[in-house]
Amino acid sequence: EIKSQSGFPNGTLSHCIRNLLEDERIQVKRTSRRSWFFPPQTESYDIDIIIQLRKETAKNILVFLLEKGESSFKEIKNHVKKSPGTTSLTITQLIDLNIVQRIPGIRPRYALINQNKVYQIIKRIEPGLTDTLTDRFSDTFSYL
Repeated sequence: EIKSQSGFPNGTLSHCIRNLLEDERIQVKRTSRRSWFFPPQTESYDIDIIIQLRKETAKNILVFLLEKGESSFKEIKNHVKKSPGTTSLTITQLIDLNIVQRIPGIRPRYALINQNKVYQIIKRIEPGLTDTLTDRFSDTFSYL
């Protein structure tokens, strides 16, 4: 994405990124497949949420839990319209990152650990989505 937006060739872009990292003007989170770059003051927990919001299934789960609150696996699976395996794997990743918690019971339920943090990050990186969420919350409470 950076390459396509900047128009820099690979070598120039690598050099610029290396200099920004050395000067601590950006920070990087790397996995075996990808690298993500963030402003230096971004907290690691925020980085994990931002990365998950870039993944379609994880984003759908996070937004659903933000809207609905505590939910069952079946409710989440039906909402995201993915296979049980894909849904389970994504929820497990979100649990491992301490973004979602599993609430034990006969039928376990799932909820966001920090709804406000997830909402604030969505609001910052995708403002149009929070407008929709706000409208939905307003509609919900206007009927009470």
